[in-house]
Amino acid sequence: MHDASYTAHETSYGRSDLLENLAAHLTRGEPLLVPPESTGAFMRVVEAVRLAPDPVALPSSVWRTGQGESAPRRIVDGVEALVAASAETLSLYSELGASWARPDDRIDRDEHSVKSSDSSLILRSSGRAVARYVYRPDVASGLSPRPYLHPVCTLSGMRVTEELPEDHPHHLGVGVAVPDVNGISFWGGSTYVRDLGPRYLDNHGVQAHRGWQRRDARGFVEELSWRADGEPGAEELLRELRTVTSHELDSHAWALDFAFALSNSTDRPLSIGSPATNGRPGAGYGGFFWRAPKGTAAPEAFTADGTGEEAVHGGTADWVAVAGGDESAGQGWTLAFAGATDATRRDPWFVRTSEYPGVGSSLAWSERLSLEPGETLVRRLVTVVADGRPDRDAVAAYVHKAVAAATAATPLPSHSTDTKGD
Repeated sequence: MHDASYTAHETSYGRSDLLENLAAHLTRGEPLLVPPESTGAFMRVVEAVRLAPDPVALPSSVWRTGQGESAPRRIVDGVEALVAASAETLSLYSELGASWARPDDRIDRDEHSVKSSDSSLILRSSGRAVARYVYRPDVASGLSPRPYLHPVCTLSGMRVTEELPEDHPHHLGVGVAVPDVNGISFWGGSTYVRDLGPRYLDNHGVQAHRGWQRRDARGFVEELSWRADGEPGAEELLRELRTVTSHELDSHAWALDFAFALSNSTDRPLSIGSPATNGRPGAGYGGFFWRAPKGTAAPEAFTADGTGEEAVHGGTADWVAVAGGDESAGQGWTLAFAGATDATRRDPWFVRTSEYPGVGSSLAWSERLSLEPGETLVRRLVTVVADGRPDRDAVAAYVHKAVAAATAATPLPSHSTDTKGD
């Protein structure tokens, strides 16, 4: 330390042997240096570590060997920034998007070991677990916490969703995400501000699970509350009724039927926007969104009439597909997205393949969407999840079969407050 004259003084403290102190306390009644009542926080950390799953080795792709003082040491690039961000935001490495820190996203294929929990449930198709729905997510507030599906898998078990990717940590599998509802972000991350560009604002909303109207192995009907923030008493802007159902197609493919009804809960009009409506051309995302996993090569996007990101991005089409994975190694996959209502088919497709693989149906592509008090908007997307790379005609046939099965089996959601508890 330094005194007022900036003269340095050094003080050394001896070592306290807590074991000796404990023995002296038990034999001679000496006061404990660290009484149990002062160690509650520390012991809770120790207990959490004790009860946590066994640690998993970091993959060799995320670390390198460097020279240490006396021996080689392993270095994880970027860990210093992660430590600083973790301390500053009180977030876990997994919440900050570190790929090596994410929870295990595999679905155990054993029929008897795949179970739902008090924060997630399992969807099945053809008797197999094909998706996990996280309805009470444990993510940082800056990611706009919201329920989502991840992992979603093909019937052979290949994962076709991504969660908390390093390039966009706010991308959460499959769900509904909107960047701007009267200035509140239900998308996460930065907000695009006209004439300024992307800015990180304290404007992140929360989609909170309220209850179930139906829940079984094939799907559910859920009610959600879209709130201005995660604090108790935060204003509810929207009430959502979400219907998600799996449908069998054949031994190579199944379909995910995802419908949502958003109702204005306030006494004033709500305005739904996107980065495009705020001044960033081509970035009209917001609504249903599916983040797919990155591979060694970008997936191919196509519709019935066009091929490539530029040809399909921003256009309307009955369906749009992305095909990725390593087909030569038997690990190819295809996702085909289709609007199942006239209103949904009028929404342009947001498609990314080169920067990252993601597909969405855009509520506010170029103009803001107004929702009057009590008014409800309804959208419905049916997604074919297939192993391999079926050709364009086979994809079209899958889409026709999937949309027909979905619309015949499940009615469109309509707003209701008749929910059942968990």
